Amino acid sequence: MLKTLQSSLLSYAIAVLSVIAAVMLTWSLGPLIQRSIFLFFIIAVMLSAWRGGHGPGLVATILSAVLSDYFFFPPLHTIGPFDSRAALPAFLFIPVALLISIFTAESQRARKGLAETSETLEGIIDASPLAIVAVTTDGNIKTWNRAAERIFGWSAHEVIGGPNPVLPEDKLEEYRGIREQAALSQGFIVREALRLKKDGSLINISLSTGGLRDSKGNYTGTMAVIADVTDQKQAVEALQESEQRFRAIFEQAAIGIVQATRDGKLLMVNQRFCDLLAYTQTELLEMTVADVTRPEDIDLSLNSMERLWAGETRAALIEKFYVRKDGSL
Repeated sequence: MLKTLQSSLLSYAIAVLSVIAAVMLTWSLGPLIQRSIFLFFIIAVMLSAWRGGHGPGLVATILSAVLSDYFFFPPLHTIGPFDSRAALPAFLFIPVALLISIFTAESQRARKGLAETSETLEGIIDASPLAIVAVTTDGNIKTWNRAAERIFGWSAHEVIGGPNPVLPEDKLEEYRGIREQAALSQGFIVREALRLKKDGSLINISLSTGGLRDSKGNYTGTMAVIADVTDQKQAVEALQESEQRFRAIFEQAAIGIVQATRDGKLLMVNQRFCDLLAYTQTELLEMTVADVTRPEDIDLSLNSMERLWAGETRAALIEKFYVRKDGSL
């Protein structure tokens, strides 16, 4: 609050001082600028509006009109009716100065707004956890944020203005194709790719690319949002490998193996279990534990499952009778 008040007072002080300076310059150069008596006053109005906005610009306009009347238009040293010969330029000064003040203040406000927007955007890009990289139409780097530095190892100072360093030799044609797609596409295209780090190692990345365009819609470059998915990809591959091993053990086991829901619905059965009961896998997956259990043993079987679900035991061993497809036990 105090800083805002101080800044406002300073802006108005500049407006007053700039008009006083205009009076002094006009007075000292009077014989040389008789046809441009308002030159320095216009400059004072522009300076005031540029520094402080509409308020100081208006103050400078009014003060310029009053002081120029007092010092430079007969009758001198009075504020009142102008001599008819000076009336026209004097009357024109106020609307012209107001227009200049408004235009200058709005231009400065727009410039500040653009600067603040640009600064905010740069902050967002730099704070992004994902790498954000932009390249020119010829493929040279023009944006390289902190996440890109962290993921790939090169600093922005090392790469900006030069060719993209993360491309393996066999991916150059792919890179050219990506940029061509971005130039034609209106949205983002997502793909996985293999890229280089500064230490020479390869990483898997998720790559979202889109074209950059100017206000007229002309293509000016390509933007990429990049995530390092090496760990996730390795985890998925390890999980798939583990699932394949489990599936092999499950299918090839010499004993029957079953997976069931809490209410006994059969979810997964191996071939040995199918052989034991003489049902096909499709048939069994339409059934429940109770359907293939001797009626006298159903409670025993379900109670055992409940104990497992309740966490009372990690494994339960029971003996029971199954009912085969032909009714035998």
